[in-house]
Amino acid sequence: MKQRRVSPLAVLAAMRARREYITTGDWRSTVSSFAEKVSGGAWKPYRWLVYIEKIIREELAKGGARIILNVPPRHGKSELVSKYLPAWILDQDPTKRVILTSYEADFAAEWGKKVRDLVNNRHDILPLVRPDVSARKHWETMNGGSMISVGVGGAITGRGGDVLVVDDPTKNWEQAYSKTHQLMLQNWFESTLMTRLEPGGSVVVVMTRWSVEDLTAYLKSKTGDRWMIITLPAIAEEDDPLGRSVGEALCPERFPIETLEEIRDFDIGSFKFNAMYQQHPTPLEGGFIRRDWWGFYDTFPTAFDDSILSWDMTFKKTEKGSFVAGGGIGRIGNQFIVFPRLIHKRMDFVQSVVSVSELKAQYPLTNGTLIEDKANGPAIMSQLEDVIDDLIPWSPQGKIAQASAVSPIIEAGNFLLPNPDVFKPASEWVDIWIDEWADFPAGKNDDLVDMGSQGVLKLRERSKHVAFHVGRA
Repeated sequence: MKQRRVSPLAVLAAMRARREYITTGDWRSTVSSFAEKVSGGAWKPYRWLVYIEKIIREELAKGGARIILNVPPRHGKSELVSKYLPAWILDQDPTKRVILTSYEADFAAEWGKKVRDLVNNRHDILPLVRPDVSARKHWETMNGGSMISVGVGGAITGRGGDVLVVDDPTKNWEQAYSKTHQLMLQNWFESTLMTRLEPGGSVVVVMTRWSVEDLTAYLKSKTGDRWMIITLPAIAEEDDPLGRSVGEALCPERFPIETLEEIRDFDIGSFKFNAMYQQHPTPLEGGFIRRDWWGFYDTFPTAFDDSILSWDMTFKKTEKGSFVAGGGIGRIGNQFIVFPRLIHKRMDFVQSVVSVSELKAQYPLTNGTLIEDKANGPAIMSQLEDVIDDLIPWSPQGKIAQASAVSPIIEAGNFLLPNPDVFKPASEWVDIWIDEWADFPAGKNDDLVDMGSQGVLKLRERSKHVAFHVGRA
């Protein structure tokens, strides 16, 4: 987009107009009151939002602010920081330039569109902010200010910003634990984003913690004294910045303590909850899946609500290649049960095809044979499609994402293994299974993790309440 030149007289006129209309109502004085006013009361001034708004506003007024806010997801941070804060800044001074960035270009552009639509729709009370274009990613005010929205990794060449807003620079667990992605994010933040900052400009980073190597950790380790870091856990701990009592919810209007506990205990597990909701990430090697979380059964059920055979087929022809792993998993209510016989060994293509057929023959009434649809999986399915009529291709969701989705089920004691003292076949693999899950993702092998996690996720996905009898144990 071609930059417009704004004359000094126009800038002076804008400043004069701003002084005149900034006093027309106290609602312009804070971001909170501004958001309530321009939203028609739809935006709610929750206590914690008012708290962080005040800090941001005061630090911006000083100039040169460097703020990091670590807060849990779905609590309203993006509405405040990515929508109402930019609109407020431009209402205070329509010559200012705001750059907003997030993990993805389209997501960032959506916030740019929301700010544009907000100031357009409230032109009656925001006359100086009105954009002169319909663009989402880069639009300007009638007085030379602008808002630019860009995804992490995107170019911002030739464009400067008085305020840089970073809203959740990491998308998911795969990115959070990808060293390649984290290095890219760090380099982009320093070499691209920060070089766009105008003299005296401010930076506001608002993010949920994911890992011990995320952007917060990087900035803290490198220039920690330069950044004001505010941490607000979903459930209050000692010395809470808001003065909450220990155990009090951050935003009880949206997430009462009972809901938070349910999310922790049943939805995502303590590992993810401590990182994303409490802002205390821990290394994956330090407790992603604990050994003592596994439950055991002594009697093999004769019927399940649903059941499946699950296979991980990342094999190689050499003796040092990866293992092929396959086994049955059944669901009864919210419990998942691994069948006693499990195949876990190095095999070539022909041996793998035979093993899939043999396991299906042993458990003929299982409801499908799940095979990962990558690596050697498609070739195996092509070979077996005339022999096994219930092949199900599985599109992997990422190893860490899959395992983390299953972790709360394990932690709750609802992923059961056969007691190796009762079932002889299980004695050959149960210890290996537990070790591999405990060592994931730093361990040498992850075949059993992939096979088990994809099986559980598929069963949970379809959740048919139909009884399926299975073969002998």
